[in-house]
Formats: sequence, structure tokens, C-alpha cells
Amino acid sequence: MGDALTIVMTAIGLGLSLVLGRISVNQFHQVKSAAEFLLVRRTLRESSGELRRFAAWEHRSQLGAGTGVAAITKPGWILERPLEVDRIVLNLVAAPPDPPVDPRRVLMRYWPLSNTGRRYSRYHEAVSELDRPANWFDAACYRMVAVRPSATGSSLSLDLAATRYWLGFDTTEALAHEAAHVYQRTKGAKISGPFRRKLGDPFDFERRHCPVGFVTLTVRQDGDDSTFFLMRRGSKVATGVNMTAAVPSGEFQPSDDSPFSLRRDLDLWFAVMREYAEEFLGHDEVREHRGAPIDYDHEPPFDLMQAARRQGLMRLYFLGLGVEPLTWKAQLYTVCVFEGATFDRLFADMIQENAEGVLQLPSLHRGLAQPFQGWRFDEPTVRQYLDSLALSPSSRVALRLTWRHRFILGLTGDGPSGAGISGIE
Repeated sequence: MGDALTIVMTAIGLGLSLVLGRISVNQFHQVKSAAEFLLVRRTLRESSGELRRFAAWEHRSQLGAGTGVAAITKPGWILERPLEVDRIVLNLVAAPPDPPVDPRRVLMRYWPLSNTGRRYSRYHEAVSELDRPANWFDAACYRMVAVRPSATGSSLSLDLAATRYWLGFDTTEALAHEAAHVYQRTKGAKISGPFRRKLGDPFDFERRHCPVGFVTLTVRQDGDDSTFFLMRRGSKVATGVNMTAAVPSGEFQPSDDSPFSLRRDLDLWFAVMREYAEEFLGHDEVREHRGAPIDYDHEPPFDLMQAARRQGLMRLYFLGLGVEPLTWKAQLYTVCVFEGATFDRLFADMIQENAEGVLQLPSLHRGLAQPFQGWRFDEPTVRQYLDSLALSPSSRVALRLTWRHRFILGLTGDGPSGAGISGIE
């Protein structure tokens, strides 16, 4: 049933209930506005690929900065070659003043009525009441403030400030909701609304709360054979619903809300380790950790990952930075390359399904005390996923850049570096 017909049928049903005295006028408007809100949320889920492609087209003059990736970037943001992640400079700076564009003033027209008869003032409030994700809480996060490429284009320095998850959600995901609303109203003709127009410049991080996410392509290398891993995100996650994504991926945030962790966890490697624990090994959300801060050198499974990395048996590389065209969220692109036996040892108890989704695998067969096998890292498989609208934009960038740099990374592939994969975005 189409969205327009669904709204009509819902309105007819509510109208009959109102005439028959089953609901009050206030209840009629409240339920109707909630139904319309949820229909836009459904459009956002079911048409996310088209919305993201449309957004990429609208921002086509800002895409790639000559690098061939479908992300909003500036020169120097996508590195010319992979860099050990520790060589990226991350600075914790004081939070800038509140952004001049207040989402509440622009976006309340899109939010439904609460049981008080007034509209919800923030997107996360409406989502909490009507479409609550399974893993849903406000937490400390990092907010992008400034990006400074090196003069040679070989590194980046990032200024980050503390923020809260819902402040970022009320900006980036609300921007996507507005796009879905406009897309639905104009029957697919456009996605730009008042909020996107008021923000104006996706590179002006001080005009909005810009949360930072990261996406890591995991590659298992065993001689000349390399494989990579993807996950199908579930229907009850807060973002990226039903999208296929590189794994692990997540919010760049500290492990808890303490000032100590805010400073200590400004480290991409720590964030990636925590996501491996959750998405490959099924550990509970690490942010729910109670008591003392995480001891990464002595607490499993982080101690084993730390040791493997120090021995050069796993390597985490930074590939670049971009802004997603639909949400204007900043994304950090990385790849983690594991020596085969090390991967098998660390993830012998690997799970197929976690709290955020299900691993997409070529086979569910696995040996005793062995992890699942990933997809072959070869041109046909890489091309298949780069062609897929189901693959999230940030994951597509990470996969494309990993393929481009496969020989630098010591991975196998067909043809000269960068050959065979062109113009897919």
C-alpha cells in the first residue's frame, strides 16, 4: 500500500472514530500526526538508498574533491595513501558556542503532537515515544569542530569537542527525516527543506552539532587469500536501519561519560576495539560497563587485541574523512588488516547476530573454534558491493579506498592499483 493511500485510510478510520465519539478531537489530531510521522520514518528506512543517492547528486559539486569517493570532502581529507591510525592528530578542544541554527525553530513543523496537545520540540523525543530503537540512550560523544590537512596531504589534524548523542541525532538524523518528508511530499522530486537550506554549508561545523562516526573494513589476510566482513543492520537500530555496513562501525565516543574517559578515549583504536567486542564477540554494550574505566591492557578481549597490534599481527589504518551527503554527519574511514591465524584466535567465538544486526556471510559453515569466513576480497565481489544501493555510503567509501590501496596494504587483488573499479558511484 502506498504512503498516500495509507494516510488516507488512516484519516478515514480516525474520522469515523471521531464521528462515533470513540476519540476526542485532540486524540484525533494526535493519532493522525503520529501516523504521518511514522510513515515518514518508514520512507526513511525503505527508501534510504534512493534518498542517499539523491543527496549525493544534490551535493555533486562537493563530492570527492578529486578522489572519486561519494562523500562531501575537501582537498586533503581523503589521504593519498593509508596511514597508521596513531599518526592522525586528535585534539580535544573546548566546545564552541551553541550553533546559530536551532533545529527546534525549523523542524518542529515535522514532529507529531504529544499527549499534551503540543508538538514534540526535538526529534529524539518523538522517536523515543513512537519508534524507540532497542539501544537508545543519551551519551557523551565527540563533535567535529575543525579539520586541518597537512601541507603535503599525507595526514590530518582534527579538533573535536564534547557533545551529547541526542544533540547530534537531533541534527543529522533530523536532517535525513526532513529529506524523507520532502521526498515523500514531492513524490521523489527533491529532498531539500528549510533546515538544510538554513544550515547552508556542510563544511561549517560551528553551525550545527556534527557528530563523528567511524567505519572500519575488517580484512583477514591469509597468504594470497584475503576476505572482508559486512553486517546487515537491524530494524531497531537508531541509524542506518536495514543498511549493509562494514563491520565494525559506530559512534566515535568515550567508553563512559567521565571526564577521564572523555580525554583518554579520544583514540580511534580504542573505539574500534570496543566495537569488535560488541559486534564480533557479542559483548554487552561496552558503555554499560560499570565501575572503573576499561583497562585496555589487562581486560579481555582488549588485552589480546592490544598485544596482537603491538606485535604487528593486526594493523589499523586511517583512510580519510568525509561528510555524508544525506545527514551531514562526519565519518572517519579506516581499515583493519589481520594476519589470518591471529584473526582466528581473537574471534574463535565469533557470533553471527549481535544487538545491532546480522553478519552477511557467504556461508554459515564454520569449523570448531573457528570464526566465520568473510567475502573474498577480489574484483567481482568488491564491484558487486560497490554497485549495491544497500551498502551504506561510508562503507562504500571504506571499501573503495581499501581496494584502491590494496597493494600498499599488502593485500591481493587483480590488476594494477585502482584498476577495474571506476565510476561506480
